[in-house]
Amino acid sequence: MIIKKPYAFLIKNFRKIHIFLFIVGIYIFIKTLGVVGFVNDFMQVGTYNVLADPITKHVTSLMNIGIFVMVAGSIALLFLLMHKEKPWKMYLVPVITYIMLFFVLSMIKGFFVSYTSNIETTDLRLSKDLLMMFMIAQIPSLGILAMRIFGLDLKKFDFNSDLDSLDLSEEDREEIEISLGFDINTFKRTYRRIIRNLGYVYKEHKRICNTIFTILGIIIIYNAYTFIFVTHKTYKQGKPYDVSGYTFVIGDAYFTDKDVSGNVISKDSNFVVVKVNVTNHEAARNLDVSNFHLRAGRHTFGETELTYAKEFSDLGNCYKKVKEIKRDEALDFIIVYKVDKKIKKNRFNLYYQEQWGIYKSRKIALKIKDVSKVGKAKKLNYGDYFDALIAGNTESLSIESYKLLDKATVYYNECSGPDSCDLYEEDFDAQNGYKLMELSFSSDSYEAKNMIDFLKKYGRINYKDSKGKTHTQDVVSGISKSYLGKTIYLRVPKDFEFYEDIELHIVLRDKEYYYPLT
Repeated sequence: MIIKKPYAFLIKNFRKIHIFLFIVGIYIFIKTLGVVGFVNDFMQVGTYNVLADPITKHVTSLMNIGIFVMVAGSIALLFLLMHKEKPWKMYLVPVITYIMLFFVLSMIKGFFVSYTSNIETTDLRLSKDLLMMFMIAQIPSLGILAMRIFGLDLKKFDFNSDLDSLDLSEEDREEIEISLGFDINTFKRTYRRIIRNLGYVYKEHKRICNTIFTILGIIIIYNAYTFIFVTHKTYKQGKPYDVSGYTFVIGDAYFTDKDVSGNVISKDSNFVVVKVNVTNHEAARNLDVSNFHLRAGRHTFGETELTYAKEFSDLGNCYKKVKEIKRDEALDFIIVYKVDKKIKKNRFNLYYQEQWGIYKSRKIALKIKDVSKVGKAKKLNYGDYFDALIAGNTESLSIESYKLLDKATVYYNECSGPDSCDLYEEDFDAQNGYKLMELSFSSDSYEAKNMIDFLKKYGRINYKDSKGKTHTQDVVSGISKSYLGKTIYLRVPKDFEFYEDIELHIVLRDKEYYYPLT
């Protein structure tokens, strides 16, 4: 392919090209200031309205075209001065500056295009720092163009005509043949020449280069330290840490697809449940639970508020998205996250996003317990204890004895005031067609009502009838009144005394126990 050398055109329009590039550079600088202001506003407010003020309003196509023009024009002038054996190295400044500016703006635009309320701002903070750096770097680039417009010889620092010194000749109008093939030796020679010339520049301006390298080194080391030890510092599960006037302790974390009774909640999803303790050290204020979010690689999950409070009531209490917490008050609660079925439990980490201060995201490494599989039922004898996790607290219980009765005597309180209660006794007969199953139990804090509520939720009775057929029966109270004591009375069929293999099963989230009653 035959083309003409562009040098003649560049020499004739040398000053006009610089004026044009200077105007384009001023436009880019003004637009960059706008992007810096936009990012600063977002970091302070923490909200992004894609309809009212989208990122495309600030990082525009025209701005990107302007950056391309600046890079292409600077490269063309660089090769012209190199061809004429004039000082050309200064044009590396705008070339590098505007190429890096393009990539930084692309990073910022990509952040906002994929923005969600749960996404981290770590990458944006890094992009913001780089944007400030290359915004400042535009000033010397514009200075180079301005001095060329007015004819300042940068080598002699004397005003004369750079255009006259370019010596336009017939050689600059020659046609040249361009080969589309790739010569590795040419590439190597060019690479060595660039390295050699950079070495000359360094030797000639050693003090300035060392100063620049020192400043860049400090900036890089500071940002690396902040990135690793502050922004991305990992906190251990179970260890307290302070943030935004709160003290947080992240407790146990659980992974499952089943509810409190062992039933599958969703075939397409799993759940991660995290226990949290928080203490407020400032005036009464609202705690926004949505500041916590769960991450696995690029996937971010928000809390489900009260949607699954009932299904995970054994692990703790869920709170609404915003919960008022008083000064010096401590809250214990769980956060439930509905997650993708394909993601393994060891990939999840918890993050807390600060809403003021330096806007960083705190990472807490989680050791998640898989409670999705119920183990083989464990046989217990009378007097053997088992531990039940109820509303985040562990209760030790045991069944002590078993009887079948037609009538039971219970004791209960009736109160006429806060300090005026009388104890009453009352007899209850079994309903027609039923008997009363008397179970005595042992517990530090449970009374009869608590034990009945517990067995209604987690217990069932298995037995074989006279024909050898196996049945399962839910736990039903045999007495309609609340009563005191460590003995409960359940309703069972009248022929229960003739049945075999009667067992009381307690099915917890990931454990099952049973007491043989006969």
